[in-house]
Amino acid sequence: MSTIKFLIILILCIVINQKTFSMNIKCTEIYEKCLNNIPSDLIISYEDFNFKGLINKNNVNLRATPIITSNSKFIIKKLKKNEKIQIHKVYYLRGNSHVRLKLLNSNNYHIVNNYRFNKWYFISQNYISGFVFAEYIDKIDKVKDFKRYRHVNSVDWTTNKTDLQQNIEVIISKTNGNFFELVGYAWHFDYGFTEIKKIFKKVHKDKDIYQSGKDKIFFFDEEEIYLDFEKNIFTGIYETLN
Repeated sequence: MSTIKFLIILILCIVINQKTFSMNIKCTEIYEKCLNNIPSDLIISYEDFNFKGLINKNNVNLRATPIITSNSKFIIKKLKKNEKIQIHKVYYLRGNSHVRLKLLNSNNYHIVNNYRFNKWYFISQNYISGFVFAEYIDKIDKVKDFKRYRHVNSVDWTTNKTDLQQNIEVIISKTNGNFFELVGYAWHFDYGFTEIKKIFKKVHKDKDIYQSGKDKIFFFDEEEIYLDFEKNIFTGIYETLN
């Protein structure tokens, strides 16, 4: 094998090993106390999130653990501007102070100062997970598991004082891939208040049609649906409210 080929193979092996090492770094193999791959003494608080986001600058580090050091061993990969990611948790860490992190099976400490980098998101992208400093992510929207719709014939009494009042709304929640739960509320000037709650199952594999008994939901698109119900007050076209 020529010297050049050997060097190329050696370099590739080093790069692959470094990436593998970064992605497989475990806090519990380095520090004495850890939580969710973060040294516990760094954590002030954390909470679950469920947001989509966009990276807002180039060459943002995705880290195996949210520690700022001159060593790149914690870096999994670089993220580019406008790449989409999913946010799962937010962590508030100790910033602008030196924190002593006790090393595993040792009397020594790693002294860390994350300075202003105290808020981090735990994110995922294409089956790879890690931590990104919060300022480098713009949240797109909160992921909702329900939609709220209003009947197009509803009358808004706050703006329309002349027409007879009626208001029909439904909330549709996805329970799994083939089922929806629908909760409906209707107020009509003749019939008074009506409430329904039903589970609908998909009845056509190629069309967004769901059925519960004789009642059907037709999903035209994300913004508009049609209900065909035995209770006529709920039958008709609805538009999304959220």
